[in-house]
Amino acid sequence: MNYHEKWYVFPAHCAGFARASDGVGPAEIHARETLYRYFEIYEPALDGQSPAQVQIQMRIFDSRTGEVISHSQPISAAPYMQAGSSIIPVGRGMSINKLPKGSYRLDVQASDSIGKSTAWRSANFTVEK
Repeated sequence: MNYHEKWYVFPAHCAGFARASDGVGPAEIHARETLYRYFEIYEPALDGQSPAQVQIQMRIFDSRTGEVISHSQPISAAPYMQAGSSIIPVGRGMSINKLPKGSYRLDVQASDSIGKSTAWRSANFTVEK
């Protein structure tokens, strides 16, 4: 299991185009906006007779202090799976209205029921008030 090289974090008003944080620089998002993230997981075990169950975990760090701001419980990737495809496109929105102004890092990791997991992948974003 691994990630495709598509990894975007962007504010809601940029949904038509990706003002992406894919290594180029952080996305700037106002606290009243929704933070959207999009990534793809490649899971070859989905091609088999009994497909693997895939889960996603996300966490947000304060870039200045390194403090973990939030850490999600495992989230099932089943709603994002498409029949006959080993690629799982995941797009999710999250409210950031409780985050103070500052710089943050969003980490995402995928794991499956076979015991494989990806490395944590990161994208930076900045909350503007």
